[in-house]
Order: sequence, then C-alpha cells, then structure tokens
Amino acid sequence: MSRTQPQEDKISSETGDPQAIAKLLTKIEGDEFEVTQPKHEDELSDVNVAWFVVRKDCKKHYVVERIWKENPGFIWLESRLCVMTLGWISRAYGDDVASHSAHFDYTNFANQAVRASFARWYPNVDTWIQMLEEEAKEISNKHAVHAEVRFGGSKGYLDLRFGVRMGGRLNDLTEEWVKRAIGALEECDVEAKDLNKRLGAEMYDEEED
Repeated sequence: MSRTQPQEDKISSETGDPQAIAKLLTKIEGDEFEVTQPKHEDELSDVNVAWFVVRKDCKKHYVVERIWKENPGFIWLESRLCVMTLGWISRAYGDDVASHSAHFDYTNFANQAVRASFARWYPNVDTWIQMLEEEAKEISNKHAVHAEVRFGGSKGYLDLRFGVRMGGRLNDLTEEWVKRAIGALEECDVEAKDLNKRLGAEMYDEEED
C-alpha cells in the first residue's frame, strides 16, 4: 500500500495562514519576520491589504523587507527602499531644482499621465528609472519570476523599491520558489546600488553594507 508523502515545502496550510510565510522568511533570512499591520511609512495607505508581513529584526545587511497581499489581488515580496529620487534630481539638476520638486505630487506614480508629467520635468531621472526597470525585466527572465520597480510616494517625495509579484494564494508557493524570488530581489538591489554609485547618490541603509 503506497503512502502519500506530505508536501513539507509548502509554506502554508490550506487556509493560507501568513504566519507560515513569516516563519519561512525567518528561517531563510535569519532575521525575525512578523505578521502585523502596515504603518503610514509603509506607503500602503491607499491599498486594501489582506495581510502584511515585515522584517522585525535587522541584525545584518538585508534586502528583503516585507511580503503582503492585495485584497483582492497578488502577493508581493518586496525589497528595502533602494532609491531616493530627490537625491537623483539633485544630482541631475542641482539643489534648487530638487527643492522645487517638493511641489510635485508623486501619488499614483505608476499612472501613465503622472509618469509622463514627471518625465517632462525631470527627463534624466526618468531615464535612470527606466534603466532599473529594464534591469528588473532581465533579472525576471533569468530567475523565471516577475520582478519590477515599485513606487511609493506622495506630494514632495518618491522612493523606489523592487518587488516580485506572486500569485494570490500562499499555499501555492514553495520554499524553492520563495528563494528564487529572493535571489531576484538581491540582484535588483545590486543594480540599484551600482547605479547610485555611478550617479554619486546615496543608498538607503548604505552604512549597513
């Protein structure tokens, strides 16, 4: 009589308990992750969040910061913040222009009209963002995932991070798949660090690298 082996690499129960992904990320990353509610600084106030898991302890340099689910929608595994566009504007056009950019509303930056307006005002910076978007596409193909640049902002500021888009069900994800997604985010982070270095701009948490 044959036995069915338990699928131990599945990261959650049939109910999709986010505690399971918190435990798995803790195991993989070595820092504790916890299920919590997003804060204002997490820049998700305009999103209906089903659940939110974030790195609680930062004992070492890290890239992966959080994983969360849209309600309804996708699961997103996301990196730390990696680009301060205010610094890029300053490098490209000077401090006076950067100061004036505080009047620009970056809310819904992914919207085509908002992005086009930004590109008219700051074409060099938009080109640099496009460079990161292209890198994310190449890394996606390499790791067989969907990685992209993620935008978080409001009036006066825009920050960038990378995200890997997953399906909508936690119990469809495996440990191997999550590790592959983490690898993609780490490569994206390296590209952002390299571009920041070439531009002479600062990187978030640069002192930890």
